[in-house]
Amino acid sequence: MRLNTFQPLIIVVLLVAGAYFYKNYFQVSIANQNSQVTPTIDSQPTVTPIASPSGEVSKKTPSPTPTKIKPSPSISQFPQRGSSSIKIDLVTPSEGKIGDEIILAGLGFGPVMGEIILYNAKVGFDTPWMRLTPNRWTETEIKVTVPTLLAGNQTIYFEVQHKDGRKSNFVTFMVKGGQPRIDDISPRNAQPLQNIKISGKDFGAANGSVNFTEITNFSVTTKGQCEIVSWSQEEISCKIPSTVNNSVEYGVDVKSADGRQSSIKFYKVGS
Repeated sequence: MRLNTFQPLIIVVLLVAGAYFYKNYFQVSIANQNSQVTPTIDSQPTVTPIASPSGEVSKKTPSPTPTKIKPSPSISQFPQRGSSSIKIDLVTPSEGKIGDEIILAGLGFGPVMGEIILYNAKVGFDTPWMRLTPNRWTETEIKVTVPTLLAGNQTIYFEVQHKDGRKSNFVTFMVKGGQPRIDDISPRNAQPLQNIKISGKDFGAANGSVNFTEITNFSVTTKGQCEIVSWSQEEISCKIPSTVNNSVEYGVDVKSADGRQSSIKFYKVGS
């Protein structure tokens, strides 16, 4: 009789335990299933296409890889070109002044006279700057005079051109001093024995001379030299000679210490 009294209580306890087990089992199973799902990666921002004014959607193109630009070769590094059968081995002397005769020594110049071509780095090596007629021409030696039209204190480049048009390599030559050039004489109408200032180029470092000449009826007469007060490459200060007259226009020229002479610039003395 006592056993039968506890039977309903045992049944209730079993049902509660079963419900508790069922609930926990399914929660664990669902958690395991969720843990196997690959998570969505949303750390990268979504790129939204940009609409152009016309309504069309433009695609963003990646920036191009920057191209490295090679620096242009310095013009002072002249190109190595020319026929290998014509070669200048030596220029002697390697520097000098206008009017000097120099020698280009080498091989393959040819038995018939060709040309000497000058280049200036400022103009470039694609444009001949000056063409010279040699004083002497042989297969291995050429003599040429440094032309008077050059400015001083610059480097020029020689090239030999064979009679058939073939060209040699380049060689350099340093021009020590060009022809003096008078740009201006001031003040205007200064009197004899007064100071004047002569401005220009390539006068030379050492004192030369400033000459006053009278030019009449196709004759040139030297009337005197300035007394030098100071002298530099680009400016001379000197006193007008006492042997000139007021109200007369004279030709003034500068002669450097090494014998280079400028062209004449006219100047009227006094008033």
